[in-house]
Amino acid sequence: MRWRARTIAAGVNDAWTTWRTATINTTGGQPIRSGEQATQSAAAASPDFLDHFTTETCRQEGWQGGRAVLHNQYRPFTWCFTLTYGVVLIHTVIVDGVKVKVPAGLTQFTATTVILTRVGNYLAQALDDYSRHSRDIDVWYKIEPEGVSINDNSITLNANITTAGHPSPGVCAVDGASSRTALRAGWKSAPYAHFKIKSSTAASSGFHNEGTCRIGTYIEVGGYLNGKLLNDEDVENFVTEPEVMCDTSPKYTDHRGGCVLGRGNRALHG
Repeated sequence: MRWRARTIAAGVNDAWTTWRTATINTTGGQPIRSGEQATQSAAAASPDFLDHFTTETCRQEGWQGGRAVLHNQYRPFTWCFTLTYGVVLIHTVIVDGVKVKVPAGLTQFTATTVILTRVGNYLAQALDDYSRHSRDIDVWYKIEPEGVSINDNSITLNANITTAGHPSPGVCAVDGASSRTALRAGWKSAPYAHFKIKSSTAASSGFHNEGTCRIGTYIEVGGYLNGKLLNDEDVENFVTEPEVMCDTSPKYTDHRGGCVLGRGNRALHG
C-alpha cells in the first residue's frame, strides 16, 4: 500500500510528503477476536506515524536483564504497559474466634496491555483500517501465566476495562464486552483479550467536537482455592487510567476526526 500526508492549519496547506510504502501483514502477528482467540496483526499495517505496536513488542521493550520490569510508555497513538506479577492467595480462617488471613498459594503471570488510537481520512475512516471509524479505540491484553504456581489450578484471571467520557459517556463508550475471565489454562491456550471503545462526535463539545475518554485497565485474581471461593483481588498496581483526547475539527476536511493519548505530547487540531 502506498500513502502520503500533509498538514493543514488555518486554511493553509503544507506540501505533500513523498510517497511511502506500507506492507500489510496477513499471516503473522498476534492473534481480531474469535471466541476466546484474538489477533493484532492489523497493527503491523498501520501507517508509520501512528506508531502502533503489538503486545509482543511492548513486552519485549519491558524485558531487561533477563526479567520483566515495569514498562509504562505513552506515545501519541499508543499506550503500552507490561509487568510480571506474583499474587499471594489468601484463605480466611477463624482462630480463637478471630478471622485470620493465611497464605495458601501463589500465582504468577505477566500481563501486557496496549491501547491503540487513530486518525481518519476525509470519510472519517481510520487510516489503519477503513472498516473502522477514525475515533475508534482498541484495548488489547495479553496475559501469560508463568513462573511460580502453588495451589492455583482453579484460580481465574479477569481482564477488565472501565471507561469515563467527558463531556458525556458517549465520548468513551464500550462497544461489546468489557471483561474476560478464564482459568490459567484458558489464558495459556488463548492469551489475548480485545476490547473496543467508540468515541462519538455527537457526544463531544465545542468547535472542534472535543471529548476526553479515560480508560481504566485492571486485572482481578479470584476463583476457588481448595474448594473455597476466594474474593476477587485487584492487582492494584496495574490499575491505571490513561486519558485519550478526541476531536473532529471542521478545520480539517482531509482528516475527519481522531484520538491521541493525553500524555503522548501531541494535539490533533493545534
